[in-house]
Amino acid sequence: LNDRLLKYEQIKVMQNLVKTQNSKVIILGDK
Repeated sequence: LNDRLLKYEQIKVMQNLVKTQNSKVIILGDK
């Protein structure tokens, strides 16, 4: 596995985590 690809995968995972956390915050804020 190429190092650049590994970093790209890590960035994608982090972005997905941020999106998930933002969605949870929005859901909590609506109630």
